[in-house]
Amino acid sequence: MGSDDVLPIYLAELDTQEEKDKFAELYEKYSRKMYHIALSILKNPADAEDAVDMAFHRLAKNFTKISKKSSNEIKAYIVICIRSAAIDVYRANRKALEKTCSLNEDDYSENLWEQEIDRISIISAIRSLPDDYRDVIFLCEYQMLTSKEAAKLLNTTDSNVRVKLHKARKKLKMILKGGDIND
Repeated sequence: MGSDDVLPIYLAELDTQEEKDKFAELYEKYSRKMYHIALSILKNPADAEDAVDMAFHRLAKNFTKISKKSSNEIKAYIVICIRSAAIDVYRANRKALEKTCSLNEDDYSENLWEQEIDRISIISAIRSLPDDYRDVIFLCEYQMLTSKEAAKLLNTTDSNVRVKLHKARKKLKMILKGGDIND
C-alpha cells in the first residue's frame, strides 16, 4: 500500500495541480483507514487492497465534486465509497467462485456452506436497505462507531442515527425472516 506505487496513477486522472495536491493529501490521510475498513469486510489483504484501489479510482474520477464538500462530508463519502468497493469485490469474488466451483456436497462441509449462505443473505439484506439505513448499519455495526461518532461522519444528530439504526435493524430482521422491505 505504498503511495509511491499507485498514487501517480490516481493523480493522472486529475486536471489541475491544486486537485493533485489535495488528492495526495487525502490519500496520505485516509488510505490506511480505508484499507482497514475493506479488510474488516473482506477478511483478505489482497482483496482489501483491490477495494482500496477501486475506491481511490472512484474518488479521483469524482474529485472535482468531492473536493468542494466539508471535511466531515468527505470522510463520510470516503467511508461509504470504500464500503461499496469492498462489497463489489466480495460480489465479484463470489461470482468467480460460483463459476469455477461445482457445488458438490462432497467438496464442502454442510456447516461451512450454511455459514456462507447466511453471510450472503445478510449482505444481500443490507444492500436492499435504503442508503441512510445501510450507512448507519455499516458505521455502527461493522465499524463499531458510537452513534455520536457516526452522527458526526454523517453530518446529522446522535438521536437521528439511533432512530435510523433501530429502524434498520428492524427492517433487516423482517427481510431475513422473508418479509417485504416495505412492510
